[in-house]
Amino acid sequence: MILGKRLNQSQGRNPANKIGITTTIVKCIKCGLIYPNPFPIPEKLSDHYGIPAEHYWKDDYFIIDPTYFQSEIQTLKSLSNFRIGRRAFDIGAGIGKCMISLANAGFDVYGFEPSEPFYKKAIEKMKIEPDRLQLASIENSNFPPDHFDFITFGAVLEHLYAPSASIQKAMS
Repeated sequence: MILGKRLNQSQGRNPANKIGITTTIVKCIKCGLIYPNPFPIPEKLSDHYGIPAEHYWKDDYFIIDPTYFQSEIQTLKSLSNFRIGRRAFDIGAGIGKCMISLANAGFDVYGFEPSEPFYKKAIEKMKIEPDRLQLASIENSNFPPDHFDFITFGAVLEHLYAPSASIQKAMS
């Protein structure tokens, strides 16, 4: 089932007036998986995500909301033996909002972000420590095996060339 089109930038209310790289977004009627078809394969990642963060998100997205990701954190705490200092890994950290929420909840948080403008905004505006965030994609990120207690892929899988392989790498 076709859900619509997705641009490589904020679409706003009238995406017909936007210019950019687009793909069709579909939903599997059997399992509900939502994915791009065809999967966009740019020459380089920056063709999709090299735009400034301010052009991708609206101004209010840069405000730190204390409730951001809280229901997910509460679910995790209810399902696990949570203790302060557990290591969390945010795959595709964007500007770092999830990293901030996880750190505020007591996690020792790391992440990576493949978009250089988003990575820079996470460090400059959101004050993410540079040693906590890698400028990398999951395919070329590097962390020791069994290093993290919790991993999040927030709005990431639909952007990966090999989602299954990426999940397997994260699980190691």
